[in-house]
Amino acid sequence: NERGGVRVSNAVPFVGRYRKPGNISRPELPLSHSDEGGGGGEGAKQGGRLQGTNTGIIITMNETAAATAPVYTGTMSWVYDDWRSVFYEAGLPQAKMLEQLATMFDTVEVDATFYGFPRPTTLAAWKAQTPDGFRFSFKVPRAVTHERRLLGGTVDVAADFGKLIAAEMRERCGALLLQMPPDFTATEFDTLTAFADGLSSPRSGVADLPWVVELRHASWQDTGIADYLAARQIAVATTERTDCGGPLRYVRLLGTENSVARFDERQFDRSAEIATWAERIDAARRTSPVPIYVYVRNFFEGHAPATIAARRTCLDLPNATPPGQKQLSLF
Repeated sequence: NERGGVRVSNAVPFVGRYRKPGNISRPELPLSHSDEGGGGGEGAKQGGRLQGTNTGIIITMNETAAATAPVYTGTMSWVYDDWRSVFYEAGLPQAKMLEQLATMFDTVEVDATFYGFPRPTTLAAWKAQTPDGFRFSFKVPRAVTHERRLLGGTVDVAADFGKLIAAEMRERCGALLLQMPPDFTATEFDTLTAFADGLSSPRSGVADLPWVVELRHASWQDTGIADYLAARQIAVATTERTDCGGPLRYVRLLGTENSVARFDERQFDRSAEIATWAERIDAARRTSPVPIYVYVRNFFEGHAPATIAARRTCLDLPNATPPGQKQLSLF
């Protein structure tokens, strides 16, 4: 089938196993949070213990279609023990996971920075483990978004964070994500616009960095906030839960919290949804040369690397064999 210039297959191929969902218990979360070790998972720490993880992937459009904007494909974080033997090689140390992930994808969203500024040595290590074309998107520390909710000098804190990332990562920085809490509603419109004005001011020193805001409360839809921010070169993240309009630059496909017990196999078939997203992304990439980033959590289908592989196959794009499956083929 042809949809919006994208060839879509009716088949639903995948990498890894596929299991129909049954009675699914709350997952034993496999992700450890470490400044040095792995970028964490979304909501990875609260009150000193792990609470949640997520993984995401960017959808790459049909390479035969005329395109202006690159579309990056990657995950949210990279430290998942459940990925061993399925995506990663069996027994792969966590310290080697980023390097192996970068052989398959060309971007990753870093959650570890949500908990604080990374050390320059940590950024340098991440950079050294990935090829030149690899891009990192970084969550802005929660002190800005959750603790102070864009008030109390947070423009300066965000600017300092942006300057650190820009100095250490340079062109390797894909985006800087300001993920607002779920209870940050449109009643705080003036707070957000004042923050955006400060961040986009030449005085901030970071107006030219790729800032993205994720607004998770439905009240932001139809407020015009996306256009306001776009005029200040700030993008708004789009999810299957909240779409504030504006240019499609940063997509996060989330799934349902705690909907799967493990992250080593696809457990839901959401091919129709992905095909619809592919149409939107394909149209958006023709309107501007600005890169597009799309991420999918493990919770979206159960195993994010398999979601990427299935979507690439549906779009008639080649897939490399994951290192874990190459290893299995030797036996």
